[in-house]
Amino acid sequence: MKRLLLSLTILLALVALPTGCGLFSSNDGEIETLRSEVAILTEEIVDLKSDVAALESSPAVVETTTTTTTTSEAPSESVTTPPENLEDEVVDEEAILLATYAWGPSDETVALQEVLGITADGWYGGGTQAAHIAELEVRGLSVDNVPTAPPTTTTTTEAPTESTTTAPPTTTTAAE
Repeated sequence: MKRLLLSLTILLALVALPTGCGLFSSNDGEIETLRSEVAILTEEIVDLKSDVAALESSPAVVETTTTTTTTSEAPSESVTTPPENLEDEVVDEEAILLATYAWGPSDETVALQEVLGITADGWYGGGTQAAHIAELEVRGLSVDNVPTAPPTTTTTTEAPTESTTTAPPTTTTAAE
């Protein structure tokens, strides 16, 4: 008898548990809500793919982020505006590397040194020249525009020679 009672309890638990959890029932309203959310997300993916394709074909100047939140209620959309300072502008590194530079200080040299990843002091000297040539060679670019060091001119000045003047000997005679 205990076995029969135990078997019936297990059978009843196996039947009642799934139906109580909703595994054997469906709610058509929930299914339709999920279908509409999937459709909205699919549209957003298509929009994002077209945005990515447009960005790949032209350089981006301003970055805009769109965030969409979908719930069982109507979807809401918020747009984040780009920061005021645009220090992260797209830099044409190849144009900077191929530009012509003069030996010595210049504002253009600062941009080159930033591209090269060296200290940007604005002075085109031996260190900048070596890094410039190395980067051009790594990228397979021409080194024709790299300035050469100016000729070193050394002037020697001779120390003035001391001139000595000797006075003629003086003779004195005694008076008689």
